[in-house]
Amino acid sequence: MDANNNTGPWASVRAVARCGHALSPSFLPGGMPGQRSLTKRLAALVPAMMLVIVAASFRPAAAAEPEPSSPSDVSAPLEQEDAIALMELDIPVVVTAARHEQKLSHVAYAMSVITAEDIRESGARTIADALRLVPGVDVADLSYGQTAVSPRGFHGFLANKTLVLVDGRQIYDSLFGGTLWQSWPFQLEDIERIEVIRGPGGVTWGANAVNGVINIITKDPDDQIGASLSLRGGSRGAFRQRLAYGAHAGAWRYRFSAEYESSDGFREGGSLLGRLDDDYKA
Repeated sequence: MDANNNTGPWASVRAVARCGHALSPSFLPGGMPGQRSLTKRLAALVPAMMLVIVAASFRPAAAAEPEPSSPSDVSAPLEQEDAIALMELDIPVVVTAARHEQKLSHVAYAMSVITAEDIRESGARTIADALRLVPGVDVADLSYGQTAVSPRGFHGFLANKTLVLVDGRQIYDSLFGGTLWQSWPFQLEDIERIEVIRGPGGVTWGANAVNGVINIITKDPDDQIGASLSLRGGSRGAFRQRLAYGAHAGAWRYRFSAEYESSDGFREGGSLLGRLDDDYKA
């Protein structure tokens, strides 16, 4: 402690030091009379020492030195900022897991969401191409335009163990006992998102959901007001055109869309019996 600091605790220590110094024999000439004189001095000094000690005990709290902040006190504001940042994240809202809206972070299933932006950036041309983005979903090409889609490695041409929905409605073909992907004219531009559950969903959706659930959710007509036309082309005579129109009248909203796609294929004459073109490279 600094000797120039006249704080209360240090003053009490100085008083004790002076008493110890006064007991030196060089200050006691005359033997016993000196001792009696010393006793009187000590008796007079004791009240002063008591006053100093009492004053030190009533030292104001403001004069105390501030305690250094602990690391936990410093990190607490940072943890609060991180928690606020996590709460502000744009977490997707899904409807397939429990048949009502809830955040993806609250879902108890192994679930993935493919957004319209994901589809556009991936360059997918079909629903099957878009489903290749989901981990754990196997997409097998059977022939031109025919695919088998199944989560968790259970392949099947009709996907009869995976429930496929469009806006929450089943597209299960009861005649063939499964989902015929090539018979549904999906247009990627009309899709808002695809929700995929990898695992049993029979408790929520009943039969045909043993292996998983795929829910294709289309865009709201208000998102596509007016007419739009898109054209695409590629090698081997690949051509694709799409026309869409959306409007609303009072409480009614509607949207129409049509698509045409053609290709020369990889076989001469477009027949499965023809041989592969000579310039085709696998």
